[in-house]
Amino acid sequence: MAAVLPPEPTTLNAPASVVTSSAAAAAAKIAVILERHERDMTMIHHPEFRGHCESCNDAVLGSDGVSYKFDNLTRYYHQKCFRCHICTQSLRDGGEFFLHVGNPHCIACYQEKVLGCCDACGKVLMSQQGVLRARSKKFHPATCYVDMFVPNCGSCTKKILPDVEGQAVTTIDWKGKKYHAQCFGCVDCSKIFTDLKAYQIDGNLFCKNCHSIRTKKGTRVSVGSQQE
Repeated sequence: MAAVLPPEPTTLNAPASVVTSSAAAAAAKIAVILERHERDMTMIHHPEFRGHCESCNDAVLGSDGVSYKFDNLTRYYHQKCFRCHICTQSLRDGGEFFLHVGNPHCIACYQEKVLGCCDACGKVLMSQQGVLRARSKKFHPATCYVDMFVPNCGSCTKKILPDVEGQAVTTIDWKGKKYHAQCFGCVDCSKIFTDLKAYQIDGNLFCKNCHSIRTKKGTRVSVGSQQE
């Protein structure tokens, strides 16, 4: 039986209120550990004692038990008590279940009630794919979020994404359009605009030399520069 734990969010530069909350949470965790220890000590003489059931608080003895680890603590249930925290469906068939706030959930409840649906496509979010939150909404990270928020390059039209996951990506913003750094170049000679200056003809970008050739034919040109 496998328990799947979703990744915990990371807080950077936490304010004092968050630090105080974390200290309170740590104190509460220690209190729970001490309470469990004292309760378990009352059954230490029983050779088949495994722990106390998280659901009914009675002792779990011998093979009549299910256990898993969460937050470095082993949690025990009677076979009959091991149920989904939301729908109470039995989870003792040995299948996969998910943990949320330390409580077991069946796959359906975890996906539909805990994760919910993607705000872009409306389909259920799958924990294996992860969940990306932006602007108080939830998205499939590799598909829906990219489609909705990641810009397309004004030259190659592909999404502007890093080559390696987690790597920073350089974007050139020029006259309302965004470009890959390697795509921000002359259409004719492919020279990259390292000085961030380009000449535009009918939506296409040209270097100074190439644009001069084009303008001899009477093509209207606009010129501009934009800092990265």
